[in-house]
Amino acid sequence: MKKSIISKKLMSSLVITTLVLSLGLGILSSSVNANDPQFSKTIPEPLPPPKPTVTGPTEGDVGIEYTFCAVSTFGCSWVIYQFDWDADGGHDYSDWSGHYASGEPCCMTHSWSSAGTYCVKAWSQAPCGHNSPWSDPHYITITGENEPPDVPDITGPTSGTAGEEYEYSFITTDPDSDDVCYYIDWGDESFEEWIGPYESGEEVKVSHTLDEEGTYTVKAKAKDVYDAESDWGTLEVSMPRNKLSNMFFLQFLERLFERFPLLEHIFY
Repeated sequence: MKKSIISKKLMSSLVITTLVLSLGLGILSSSVNANDPQFSKTIPEPLPPPKPTVTGPTEGDVGIEYTFCAVSTFGCSWVIYQFDWDADGGHDYSDWSGHYASGEPCCMTHSWSSAGTYCVKAWSQAPCGHNSPWSDPHYITITGENEPPDVPDITGPTSGTAGEEYEYSFITTDPDSDDVCYYIDWGDESFEEWIGPYESGEEVKVSHTLDEEGTYTVKAKAKDVYDAESDWGTLEVSMPRNKLSNMFFLQFLERLFERFPLLEHIFY
């Protein structure tokens, strides 16, 4: 009997609790209108990132890659960037970048296959999907293909004594006035590998010793900072017997002529 009374009381309590909750939710749902302007003000609309700033070179050559960077400051956790390499023309969009924090520059490289002036722009996208405005234009003027340096001119002694050090000069001119490096082959299986860079038209002096007698072909080629290489320049160098050997030979002849005077008439 007591158990039955307790069960009825529990059931009554559950029913009352359910009614109260239902009434409360109904009142709440009826009192809050999602279309109410006052209610919408409590959830502000996410703002798009500000337009980025683009930096990079303003002139270059066909076929050479150049680096451009875009950066902006924003309140989002991160943004992604995209470049347009021909914003004033047919448009040439890059892929979207990875994630970058506020103030962190995003840098990409690009090259152009024909001469002209190109407008580079960039924009960003926030996690919420909002895009920034496009950046202000950044112009780059691309000129014709990069030309290799001229064939280097090599000057210096063309004969000498084996074992003595001699100085040689190397000079070339680059049509684009680019800096150049030199690769020198001394002809005796020794090399100077891409020394420099030096200014176009600058005379470069390098010393070397050819240790053995013989005739050598000294060769040199130049390349500019964009790896365009010239043809080889050459210089023939002869290293005859050294002076000491010649002196001993002459002394030997003198003694020989003293003992056999008739031989002098044969040689001379």
